[in-house]
Amino acid sequence: MTLPAASCRNEVLVVDDNPAILHLVARLVRSVASLSARCFESPAAALRAFGDDSQRFRMIISDFDMPGMNGAELLREIARRRPELPMVLFSGSTEEEIVSSRLPSQCRFLSKPGGIKKLIEMIQAVAAG
Repeated sequence: MTLPAASCRNEVLVVDDNPAILHLVARLVRSVASLSARCFESPAAALRAFGDDSQRFRMIISDFDMPGMNGAELLREIARRRPELPMVLFSGSTEEEIVSSRLPSQCRFLSKPGGIKKLIEMIQAVAAG
């Protein structure tokens, strides 16, 4: 399915199994960048939505520790399909845990909750670019 040009690349894919964090990140996306947030608590559901029309997304923000598939696995699969897509792994896991998970090269790691300011800056940069 092809979207009209005006609606292409206007969404951020947000994946977190914690509904409170999912809601917070979605609000940030809408308020600081005037983009839409497409939110999923399940990495598998997010991957299906991404596969339906991957070009609509400007960025992905994902948690790491989720049931069924971790954030690194999700981001590697998405990077295989769209290697240019900016990605953020926004997680409460330690950097040591994350490093061993082989993140795609375009992925940045930010820790919860201290990385909120940097997350806002990254969302704004993606929206501007």
